[in-house]
Amino acid sequence: MRTHAPTGGAAEPLAADPGLDGLDLRIVSALQIEPRASWAKVGSVLGVDAVTVARRWNRLRAAGLAWVTAYEPGPAQGRLAVVEVECAGNPLEVADSLVGDQECQTLDLASGGRDLLVGVCAHDEVALADYLLKRLGTGPQIRAVRTQLVTSFVREAGDWRLGELPADQAARFTEHGAREPGAPVAPTGLERAVL
Repeated sequence: MRTHAPTGGAAEPLAADPGLDGLDLRIVSALQIEPRASWAKVGSVLGVDAVTVARRWNRLRAAGLAWVTAYEPGPAQGRLAVVEVECAGNPLEVADSLVGDQECQTLDLASGGRDLLVGVCAHDEVALADYLLKRLGTGPQIRAVRTQLVTSFVREAGDWRLGELPADQAARFTEHGAREPGAPVAPTGLERAVL
């Protein structure tokens, strides 16, 4: 969902997006709170038919205006670092060599003083150091790496809300244990294996 979240404030929808209306924004808001809510539940809370909700979601998804994704949430998952990589060779080749690494959670082409920006996640400090020193620090096409350890989170992606629902409607999506923003995440052993 393309939106604008000003620093320190609530998110502001990009109402100028063609094809996005109030109902679309409320559907997305509902699914941010409870991503696995049925179309029937979303429709019931919003006062529209479940078929309308499904049709609207499919249109938003097909247009690339909204999507569902999975990610490994925040600090409960190990040690995190943001690593700036300066390449001696072709940055695309270096990116291709890193993209399959389990520790490489995000990979962005960058400009300025770095060629790549790598989000790294390892199970503990030893595994993080091992990856940084033995994998990233020794690649033949890597000139330099600069590492910033992530020590805390102000907010993570799963906490962000569009905020298009009145409080009474939003509350109906949290009745069955949907995670509130900022609530700690403690995955089970099976969930950790899947992640």
